[in-house]
Amino acid sequence: MANTVSFLNARFDQMPPDEAVEVLLERLLNRQGGRVYYANAHTMVTAAKNKALVEALERKDLLLADGSGVRWSSTLLGTPLIYNLNGTDLVPALCKAGASENLSVYFLGAKPGVAEDAATNLAKVYPGLVIAGVQHGYFLKEDTPKILEAIREARPHLLLVAMGVPMQEIWIDQYSSQLPGITCMGVGGLFDFMAERVPRAPHHIREVGMEWLWRLMMEPSRLWKRYLIGNFVFLGLVIAYAFGKLLNKLTNKAPVSLESQQLDPIPEVVPVPGAGHQEAVGTKMRTTKGKDLLKKRSKLGWFRAVSPPVLKKKCG
Repeated sequence: MANTVSFLNARFDQMPPDEAVEVLLERLLNRQGGRVYYANAHTMVTAAKNKALVEALERKDLLLADGSGVRWSSTLLGTPLIYNLNGTDLVPALCKAGASENLSVYFLGAKPGVAEDAATNLAKVYPGLVIAGVQHGYFLKEDTPKILEAIREARPHLLLVAMGVPMQEIWIDQYSSQLPGITCMGVGGLFDFMAERVPRAPHHIREVGMEWLWRLMMEPSRLWKRYLIGNFVFLGLVIAYAFGKLLNKLTNKAPVSLESQQLDPIPEVVPVPGAGHQEAVGTKMRTTKGKDLLKKRSKLGWFRAVSPPVLKKKCG
């Protein structure tokens, strides 16, 4: 039975992989629609500085833990996310389970040609799977209405959106309401693996939680900042969050909730959906001295959670 686990102020849906496939397939075949996201360490780091991503994750229908970083650190915080529910494993399993039900899938995202190859390869492996349509992710904003209409006409059970974090989550959050009965799922670099553009880590490397190192070796120029810098930033978020919980316990103070802090939003530059694999660049947070620094540090979703709450008691 699925249960919800709070980690860095995000509400994750936890269940075994087999159950996740069943839950997803039931949602798809019943035409429930909605938003499904996978969150890893990179997602959490990006959310700490991107308000649009925070809001998208808060409006999710399912949020699944992806990767060893989230699993290990959640265990350290005493709220363990036991299962690694990454899209690279779950989507093929979902397609396998749904092939006998004529499950239909639409591929949106990645570079031109990649989505086509990914769809072709998946259909070969799982006969009965219906490829409802394919569209690369490098389209102009003014083409979005036309693409949405094409997706509605194809009426797939599942729309896979491979634009990378945070663009895919923001795109889904903005447009999923215009796709009734279609479940939208952000899948990052999945198409590159399916199209055999990038090799997946061997099973024994994945088993010990070192797939990130394999990916870094395969694409160092693109991923070095995410893993060599981002992993340390993620560790800092986890340590700060743990420190805040400890201070609250020692002083018998309840954690400050997100809703209790009445702070003005910081303007942010959000990427235009439909531009392919691009990074969102958030406006740097203003900083002042003393107590004002703590106030400004706590303005975006997960930054509020990782700042020691006992030090923020006057922020509201």
